[in-house]
Amino acid sequence: MLHGRAFALLALLTCPLFAQQSSPSSAETIEVSIINVDVVVTDRKGNRVYGLTHDDFAIRENGAPQAITNFAEYAPQTKRADGAVTVDTNSAAAPEAVAAPASKRTIVIFIDLVPHASERAREVFASLREFIRKAVRPGDSATVVLFATRLATQQTFTDDTEALASALTAIEERSIGVALGRGETIDRGVASDDALEASLATASHPIGGELVSIGEFERKAAEMDELMELRRKAAALTSLMESMSGIEGKKIMVAALDRFGLRLGTPASTEPIKPDALVERLRQKVMRSANANGVTLYPIHVPGLEIRNWPSVLSAPGTGMTSDFEVDLVRFAINDTSLMNQTASFFEIAEATGGLMAAGPSDIVELLPHIVEDLESYYSLAYRATPTGVDGARKVRVTTKNPDYEVRSRQAVIEKSDDTQMNDRVVSNLFQAVEYSVVPITAKLGQITRKGKLWSLPVSVRIPIGALTTSSGSETATGAFSVFIASGSEFGVISDITRRSQPYSIRNTELESARESHFTYDVTVDVDGRASVLSIGVRDEVSKEFGMVRIPLPVQYEVRQ
Repeated sequence: MLHGRAFALLALLTCPLFAQQSSPSSAETIEVSIINVDVVVTDRKGNRVYGLTHDDFAIRENGAPQAITNFAEYAPQTKRADGAVTVDTNSAAAPEAVAAPASKRTIVIFIDLVPHASERAREVFASLREFIRKAVRPGDSATVVLFATRLATQQTFTDDTEALASALTAIEERSIGVALGRGETIDRGVASDDALEASLATASHPIGGELVSIGEFERKAAEMDELMELRRKAAALTSLMESMSGIEGKKIMVAALDRFGLRLGTPASTEPIKPDALVERLRQKVMRSANANGVTLYPIHVPGLEIRNWPSVLSAPGTGMTSDFEVDLVRFAINDTSLMNQTASFFEIAEATGGLMAAGPSDIVELLPHIVEDLESYYSLAYRATPTGVDGARKVRVTTKNPDYEVRSRQAVIEKSDDTQMNDRVVSNLFQAVEYSVVPITAKLGQITRKGKLWSLPVSVRIPIGALTTSSGSETATGAFSVFIASGSEFGVISDITRRSQPYSIRNTELESARESHFTYDVTVDVDGRASVLSIGVRDEVSKEFGMVRIPLPVQYEVRQ
């Protein structure tokens, strides 16, 4: 029995049966990957630059120049009152722009739930709602997710802008309710708020055989709490981006983050801000996941430079600070250092993935229209690369031949092995149906039965033989396919991905009679009460083409016995 977080795979019946579709084909494949890089170009004043050609760009991978094989410019577009989208050919900014065909975009709004003063929060949330209404067009896919020690979906993927705006309003009221002391509280580390007070405490407490101040003890405990939260947050961000890996088109995430700085707590204002090793690994994990899955990150820090009401210990006897002016200077220095700790991290994340960052309501309001521009107006470049077959990073640098232009693009691409790519597709298919399957598989759910605390789901997968590629021998044609299965519900509740491979052979004399036939592959999956969908993928092990299908489960397993 193979157990996942949300399911267990019990039995696998791999007998091929014949019934429908055309005969297998034989082919030799040449392994070549096309690597796409989206690029935003501005002049030194920040204005968009339109009308460039592939001759105006240069791409280097790991320092080596690459030939640009594919090129397109996406020009500004306008959403009409009836919802239709048209190319804005009358735009004064881009009168000569030639637009590539509109493509589907995937947009994720990630909100880190923190208590905000109402007047600051409302300005940001109002701008986010306006951003959604301008950015999301018919056929796009957008979602609003909330992180409050764990990840939850506030609004599933949709192009309904009003539903997305309502989800943001619900989070806004919840955030302000926390700030005003209504309802829930959020258990978060308080290393930042207690940093100065801890350093002034004089009592002591043993840690590891050494005598340290109680303030130091509490500070370290708070930093450990903050580190645990960062781990959960990094896992939430990466799981979201992995869920988009199998989706084609432009993908972005606007992430309203609270604490995701270079280091834990509040660094002393007199020290350079250097990354903590543990925190740095988490940040690198997030940036790597974004580049691996083609997601551009736009981190925003809602509070900005927020002057907090620091404890009265600041002006207590013995601190050396006797005036309100001196106390205010210290408060400002600590808050400024705290902000720099966050924004330095946000800037690096945005730069590495081709996005932008902002801190504070005013900057965020100014940033969001630029993100709309990034969705509507950019260059898409591609080059050919020989895959290695293993997971690995490649540094990518895009420049223009005009030195006065500034280029924004992701700085790395992550090559994925065949298995990693297939796993990503299966995860993506849990949340949005993968639309570009080549192998037209189908699947049927049988009668669900209760088994202790779990439910058993029999599934029958049909694989057209004519869609598979074989290797021909003197007497038989041979091939193999692999079946990948996962279950899930909300983001963060995803089972392990189980893979089973099935070889087969067909006599050459029977190939023609196999036309209009299929293999049937039966599997029984055990799920717990959280699973709401099954994702099934089949990969042809010769051609590496694949097919995907998803099966929504009955509400609360209504058909169970």
